[in-house]
Amino acid sequence: MQMDQLTIILSVIIAGLLVGITGCLFYIQKLQRRPETPVTKANPQLQLGAYERLTLFAERSKLNNLITRLYQPQFSARDMQLTIIAAVKEEFDYNISQQLYVSPEIWDAVTKLKEQNIYITNQIAASLPPNATALDLNKHLIDFTLQNPKATMNQVVLEALHFEAQKLI
Repeated sequence: MQMDQLTIILSVIIAGLLVGITGCLFYIQKLQRRPETPVTKANPQLQLGAYERLTLFAERSKLNNLITRLYQPQFSARDMQLTIIAAVKEEFDYNISQQLYVSPEIWDAVTKLKEQNIYITNQIAASLPPNATALDLNKHLIDFTLQNPKATMNQVVLEALHFEAQKLI
């Protein structure tokens, strides 16, 4: 029964992620066709700095990177879940001012990346038994990302950031 619940939860996660990724891919195509906007005419140094910071956010918020950085063997799954979510929110909040220097579409993609990583973490944590350990949660998160490499938006957001930054160089 528990495996059926996990399968259903993972199916719902994957469906939601595919919708988000499809939206990001349409966004990248739209970027390639659109003329320059006032945002892209702003100070190029400030914009490049913003793209650098948001690239760092996208890398640091990858679930595998969070697990590696935050894992504490004595943590319960719930403790690990809260720690991961807090780290993603903190990284995002640290970079919130960068929205001034990037297009609304890029900022929207970064925001969705944050929300998606929190959603995946919460959904997988909810599928675990109450006595699960941090290691259990980490294994499930890693398995999910390995079995569904295109299910997270990190790579799509990184490509969008790279594309926009290249226009300034």
